[in-house]
Amino acid sequence: MDSVIVKGISVYPEKINPAIYALGSVDFLDKVDIVSKTAGNIVEIKAKEGEKVKKGDVLLHIDTLQLELERKKTNPHYKAPSLL
Repeated sequence: MDSVIVKGISVYPEKINPAIYALGSVDFLDKVDIVSKTAGNIVEIKAKEGEKVKKGDVLLHIDTLQLELERKKTNPHYKAPSLL
Protein backbone atom coordinates (compact mmCIF):
# COMPACT_ATOMS: atom_id res chain seq x y z
CA MET A 1 0.00 0.00 0.00
CA ASP A 2 1.30 3.46 -0.92
CA SER A 3 1.86 6.14 1.71
CA VAL A 4 -0.32 9.26 1.70
CA ILE A 5 1.01 12.62 2.88
CA VAL A 6 -1.46 14.46 5.12
CA LYS A 7 -1.11 18.06 6.30
CA GLY A 8 -2.70 18.97 9.64
CA ILE A 9 -3.37 22.21 11.50
CA SER A 10 -4.07 22.98 15.13
CA VAL A 11 -7.59 24.15 16.01
CA TYR A 12 -8.23 26.37 19.03
CA PRO A 13 -11.06 28.65 20.29
CA GLU A 14 -10.81 32.25 19.17
CA LYS A 15 -13.02 35.33 19.55
CA ILE A 16 -14.41 36.60 16.22
CA ASN A 17 -16.02 39.89 15.22
CA PRO A 18 -19.64 39.13 14.15
CA ALA A 19 -19.95 42.32 12.05
CA ILE A 20 -19.80 42.28 8.28
CA TYR A 21 -18.89 45.51 6.50
CA ALA A 22 -20.20 45.90 2.96
CA LEU A 23 -21.35 48.55 0.51
CA GLY A 24 -24.91 48.47 -0.80
CA SER A 25 -28.21 50.27 -0.98
CA VAL A 26 -31.44 50.07 0.97
CA ASP A 27 -34.77 50.05 -0.83
CA PHE A 28 -38.28 50.66 0.50
CA LEU A 29 -41.13 48.17 0.65
CA ASP A 30 -43.88 50.61 -0.26
CA LYS A 31 -43.74 54.02 -1.93
CA VAL A 32 -46.61 56.45 -1.42
CA ASP A 33 -47.09 59.81 -3.12
CA ILE A 34 -48.49 62.34 -0.66
CA VAL A 35 -50.65 65.17 -1.99
CA SER A 36 -52.21 68.03 -0.02
CA LYS A 37 -55.76 69.19 -0.69
CA THR A 38 -54.66 72.70 0.32
CA ALA A 39 -52.03 74.82 -1.45
CA GLY A 40 -49.58 76.79 0.66
CA ASN A 41 -46.05 77.05 1.98
CA ILE A 42 -44.79 74.41 4.38
CA VAL A 43 -43.99 76.06 7.72
CA GLU A 44 -43.10 72.98 9.78
CA ILE A 45 -42.15 69.40 8.96
CA LYS A 46 -43.18 67.00 11.73
CA ALA A 47 -41.96 63.66 10.32
CA LYS A 48 -38.31 62.90 9.77
CA GLU A 49 -36.94 61.14 6.69
CA GLY A 50 -37.00 57.39 7.21
CA GLU A 51 -39.38 57.61 10.18
CA LYS A 52 -42.27 55.14 10.21
CA VAL A 53 -45.63 56.87 10.02
CA LYS A 54 -49.19 55.61 10.06
CA LYS A 55 -52.53 56.83 8.79
CA GLY A 56 -53.60 59.98 10.64
CA ASP A 57 -50.08 61.11 11.68
CA VAL A 58 -49.40 64.82 11.11
CA LEU A 59 -46.50 65.03 8.66
CA LEU A 60 -46.28 68.80 8.18
CA HIS A 61 -48.02 72.13 8.75
CA ILE A 62 -49.00 74.42 5.87
CA ASP A 63 -49.28 78.21 6.17
CA THR A 64 -52.99 78.89 5.61
CA LEU A 65 -52.83 82.71 5.68
CA GLN A 66 -53.43 83.04 1.91
CA LEU A 67 -56.35 80.60 2.12
CA GLU A 68 -57.89 82.55 5.01
CA LEU A 69 -57.54 85.86 3.12
CA GLU A 70 -59.25 84.39 0.05
CA ARG A 71 -62.03 82.98 2.22
CA LYS A 72 -62.60 86.40 3.82
CA LYS A 73 -62.90 87.98 0.36
CA THR A 74 -65.53 85.48 -0.76
CA ASN A 75 -67.41 85.35 2.56
CA PRO A 76 -66.70 88.34 4.83
CA HIS A 77 -69.00 86.98 7.57
CA TYR A 78 -67.15 83.66 7.86
CA LYS A 79 -65.36 83.10 11.16
CA ALA A 80 -62.79 80.32 11.35
CA PRO A 81 -63.31 77.81 14.16
CA SER A 82 -60.94 78.23 17.08
CA LEU A 83 -59.41 75.58 19.28
CA LEU A 84 -60.31 75.89 22.95
